[in-house]
Amino acid sequence: MSLIMAVPVWAGEITQLKFVDSPTTVEVGQLSDTLKVQLQDSDSKEMQTTVKVDLNFSSSPAGGEFFSDTGKENQTYIRSGSANKLFRYKNLTPGVYTITVSAIGKSWQTTQTITVGATGGNSGGDNPVDEVLDPDSNDSGGGSSSTGSSAHEDPVELSDFAALATFKISAGRQRLVAVGSPVRFVAVTSGDSGKAYFYWSFGDGSQNSGKEVTHTYYAPGIYHVVLNARAVEQTAVARTQVEVFVPKLSLGEIDAQSGLAPVINNSEREINLGGWQLSANNKTFTIPADTIVGAKSKIIIPAAISQLAFAGAMSLQNPIKQTIAQTDGAVARREKILALQTQLAQARAQLAKLTEVEPRYRGSTSVTSVMSSTSPVSVVQSTTSVIELPRKTGWWTKLVNEIF
Repeated sequence: MSLIMAVPVWAGEITQLKFVDSPTTVEVGQLSDTLKVQLQDSDSKEMQTTVKVDLNFSSSPAGGEFFSDTGKENQTYIRSGSANKLFRYKNLTPGVYTITVSAIGKSWQTTQTITVGATGGNSGGDNPVDEVLDPDSNDSGGGSSSTGSSAHEDPVELSDFAALATFKISAGRQRLVAVGSPVRFVAVTSGDSGKAYFYWSFGDGSQNSGKEVTHTYYAPGIYHVVLNARAVEQTAVARTQVEVFVPKLSLGEIDAQSGLAPVINNSEREINLGGWQLSANNKTFTIPADTIVGAKSKIIIPAAISQLAFAGAMSLQNPIKQTIAQTDGAVARREKILALQTQLAQARAQLAKLTEVEPRYRGSTSVTSVMSSTSPVSVVQSTTSVIELPRKTGWWTKLVNEIF
């Protein structure tokens, strides 16, 4: 005879962990509505725990993120004296996902499906370079639609709502800058922010903190800059865009006498040369801030301002010490000397032709009268002597000979 013993489960004992919400949908890249799991007894009644219960969160397929019900970092436990855990979910890829929440060290586990992208939302994260921002809506309270998408990390929306109505920030206007030139960013706040902390992500893998920061880009492209701010219990997010291009610059012909040094912008975009440097004869001139050169245009920096002597080679460097354009003063001088010598040689040839004289001059003529015995007519016979004269040398010819 076998004895079968049943282990009773008493009412009032936690036996399971359950979702208490129905399956839901969420847009791509957006936070879901608040989801809730609950500790229950065998009769599906809510039961508070007397000890902390650690939880594990996962989604299948993998890739989703979990946040607290306020949109901050998720706390993966149910505290003592509570029965419920509230959280939110976000995913950048559309699809149907199974969310699993389990109690660590217990057999309690619950699952629920969530559909991402059912409303046709666009995460904006697959091709950030092609994303176009509205320059008038780049702050946290800029009035953008709450259904709009953004790839920034913080779950706070890029729109106004009551919880953030008193704290707004802006990352500034969209920018245009050349590779190697620094960009200055300033966080602008409105409302009662108190003591705020600012964190910048520059879109090229680098970051910084502070209300005012400077950053330099080393490669061309379109970069999305994200500014996150924290003030007491308030948060805000803003973003802007920076277009970085490779400049096409050259140095024009230098007039050493007048001291004019043309800097030519061959690019299709204007460029700010502030912080760039002109160098000549071991001396350097730093171009002042906001020295703008228009597209397909040039500026001329006089030696009276730069205090540079342009007799030798000159170079133009960007703020990260890359030489972008240069001239070889020695080559320029040789070219000018050769051109001058050619002109003088031509002048010499022309002067030589003008000063030449006829090589033979006719001299005196003698006349001999011959009387014919048969004719009364006298025949006059003339003889001409030829005198060789030396070549006449004029003062122009002497001058040319002395020069060459």
